[in-house]
Amino acid sequence: MRFTAAMLGTLHLLASVGVCYGQITDFRIDIDIYKDEQKPPISSVQTIFADRKYIEVDEDRKRVTVVDPGKGFITILDSQNKSRVEVNMADLERQLNAALQNMSDEQRRALSSDREPMIEGDNLFVIGNERLRYKFRPITPANPMIATSYGDFANWSVRINALFNKTPPFIRMELNQLLIDQRQLPSELRRVTVVPPNEKEPQGKTEEIVARLILKETLSASDRTRVASVLKSMNEYKWTSEKEFFR
Repeated sequence: MRFTAAMLGTLHLLASVGVCYGQITDFRIDIDIYKDEQKPPISSVQTIFADRKYIEVDEDRKRVTVVDPGKGFITILDSQNKSRVEVNMADLERQLNAALQNMSDEQRRALSSDREPMIEGDNLFVIGNERLRYKFRPITPANPMIATSYGDFANWSVRINALFNKTPPFIRMELNQLLIDQRQLPSELRRVTVVPPNEKEPQGKTEEIVARLILKETLSASDRTRVASVLKSMNEYKWTSEKEFFR
């Protein structure tokens, strides 16, 4: 399936995945992220899907992100400063839609995939363009709700990251939608960024970040305890503004 810049606008940035939040199954996904696969991961993130919420725990950054699609809010907790911020999901989607509408056709093309998904020699699918592409190895969970729930979370996660990094997430959202449509997850995901030759990098540069995902189709007692702890923190941490939290 080919996603073009025009289709991105039509699909409202691929916002809807048809998840029935009252029927979301509980499961967990652990992600290890590598810059060099011969060394330990540079980051490890755990995402728990429970109580119709998506809870991402990032111990390295001392941050917990709680996506509550039923209520329409994302709460981000800073466990180091004991602070929290709440982001309206509809407002976040409108911000990205507005950013897309204000881009030129050339800018949209640069931020969208310019090729059909294809398989490389190492049995990884590839989607993207010359500057940014994703290689991924899909798996099909026994319960298709796992795939759609994870895809929904992944779309909101990259929207939030766009607030922090000021980087439009459109190609990653194309990938997410492709996996949602197939009811699949990526067990391995490689983000390849290419910097063409310039004054600072006369030889150019290619950087590859690797994420390996491990699916746990049931939650343990410690997972349940962690969920309860996070929900308790949501009521105790001090409120801060988006401007202060994202500075």
